[in-house]
Amino acid sequence: MDADRLLPGWSLFPLSPAPRKIFSLKAFLCLLALIACALPIRQSRGATTYPIEDIALALPATEGSQPTILYSIIQYFSRQHAIAPIRLRYLPGRGGSYAWSFLKGKSGNGYTLAALHFPAVTLLAADKERAFSPDDMIPVALFAYAANALWVAEDSPIRTLDDLVVLARNTTDNLIVAGTGSYTDHQMAHLIFNRAAGIKNLYLPLTDTVESRNAVREKRAVACWGYALARSSMRGLRPLAVTAKERCAVLPDTPTFREQNMEVISGQYFGLAAPAETKEDVREVVAAFFLDLFSRQDLRREVEAVGFVPEPLPLRDMPTFVGRQQAAVEIFLKDYSLFPFNQSVRR
Repeated sequence: MDADRLLPGWSLFPLSPAPRKIFSLKAFLCLLALIACALPIRQSRGATTYPIEDIALALPATEGSQPTILYSIIQYFSRQHAIAPIRLRYLPGRGGSYAWSFLKGKSGNGYTLAALHFPAVTLLAADKERAFSPDDMIPVALFAYAANALWVAEDSPIRTLDDLVVLARNTTDNLIVAGTGSYTDHQMAHLIFNRAAGIKNLYLPLTDTVESRNAVREKRAVACWGYALARSSMRGLRPLAVTAKERCAVLPDTPTFREQNMEVISGQYFGLAAPAETKEDVREVVAAFFLDLFSRQDLRREVEAVGFVPEPLPLRDMPTFVGRQQAAVEIFLKDYSLFPFNQSVRR
């Protein structure tokens, strides 16, 4: 997915000359209406004409899970700006593959989108058994970030990150740590932590945060990975450390891995993708609409309150971001010999 492919040149479609004919006022108004329908996503400065029909937005998670909260907030605030609503479709499974495969063969008119997660999409793109093709999609927006946290049971004897490391080093059997999906930022964080701590904990890939939490509650796993913002879903669990560079506002008392002398930095960036055939002028309008939402302070406050960090990225900067993500993931996969997975628990 190179920069040239991500941002191809503008496609111009000159209008054919109008026939020399005198129209009545009624006919003229009808003609204007037809033009408006034919160009549904054109946008003039200061006036939003997108969207004027429902947007189908596929989400790679179950309803109510942490990633979907962000898109629910976007859906709510978009109603104040748009004529037509955003309709969320929940398509969990395979770390996002099912949602991203939803874009295959769809029209690039700006009304079919999927939630885009980095580095998950670049990790999954290297999986030969993936259920989607990267060639079927193209990024159009990026607007928020969320750090991960490592969680243990509230009543666990493991009180600190050091306790977990000592236990892992001294146990005869490898400890099991759960997380959401394979080829995801959770597994990425897990392997980085293993190397930083010099341990060999096994990774248990599950469907979502709730399953990971239940695995810890039921003693099937000693710990689990989950977003720092998942505190409301992690009832009965407590965090040991967060993977951000600085402490998270939603977990102010939880130290970072870096504070505990371990360089474990990871997380997930959230945005949107469109079908691959979506032209640049369409992507510009779609991106402008969603980035405009993130310029609103009321939306940003809601996003921050649940634990996301607003980081809107202009479309022109997307190729650079994607290129860096892809390069980092390729180095990571090669460095950890990640394919096939040899440090996972298969269900």
